[in-house]
Amino acid sequence: MSCPEKSRTLIIEKTEKIEQELAKANVNKHSLLQFVSQLKSEFNQLWSENTDISSTDEMQPKYEFIVNNVKEFMSLIDHSYHYVAVNDSYCFAHNKKRTEIIGKSLAELWGQDIFDNTIKQYIDNCFSGEEIQYEEWFEFPALGRRFFDVRYYPYYGKDAKVTHVVVITHDITKRKNAEISLRKHQNHLEDMVNERTHELEEINQKLQAEIIERKQMEERQIKLITDLKDALQNINRLQGLIPICANCKKMRDDKGYWEEVEAYIQDHSDAEFTHGICPDCMKELYPQFANKQKDSDQTVKEDK
Repeated sequence: MSCPEKSRTLIIEKTEKIEQELAKANVNKHSLLQFVSQLKSEFNQLWSENTDISSTDEMQPKYEFIVNNVKEFMSLIDHSYHYVAVNDSYCFAHNKKRTEIIGKSLAELWGQDIFDNTIKQYIDNCFSGEEIQYEEWFEFPALGRRFFDVRYYPYYGKDAKVTHVVVITHDITKRKNAEISLRKHQNHLEDMVNERTHELEEINQKLQAEIIERKQMEERQIKLITDLKDALQNINRLQGLIPICANCKKMRDDKGYWEEVEAYIQDHSDAEFTHGICPDCMKELYPQFANKQKDSDQTVKEDK
């Protein structure tokens, strides 16, 4: 049995003994018995409270061990923006002893500019009862510039009012650097894709132009071939041995019929005939006109 339990047992025994002796007495018996009963009740309540405190005192070193051995930075801030408690990781990051941090203001530790522009607004919102979470870069003396996930939790007092803010800061620099590296690779790939896409678009435009040009050339060639075919179809060539009469000069066709030279040539070619009279035929057929034509030609020659 522990010492507190032994003391409790002795006090209870003495109280019961006094109660028994008072029960035998006649003077103010009722009042004294009532007083002793109340005393026992108050003692039991006090003992229960002391037991809870003792239990809490026993757990406190364990809580402190847990808090001081986590890698997260933990701190407790009061309404005046001063540090009330910090864990070992927080002290290490700032390269300071706990006594050099507790009692100092946030502005003193971080600088007025960072406090005013980054920290204060979140602290004020947390004192209003909000739980805050944000991510930000911070410079620590022992760690350098690091990226953190910062969370603020309101701490409520007995009157259900926020008396302090609990700050838990987790270093996520590795994750942030991985995100930055991934984003750079993505941007590089996007640039490569855009560049290649631009090149392919230019090649495609050139190919489209070549295709159009080739189609135009093919169309011209087709037109030329068509024109040549049409021309060939319109050209009737006279070739081979053609039978002709030695006397009348009629010509025999493929069917065996004899026809005039003009008719034969017109049927077998695109030629057309115009008629005139040669000088010999003129003399034979129209001698009177032939002599006049001869004299006229002679006069023209002399004039020249």
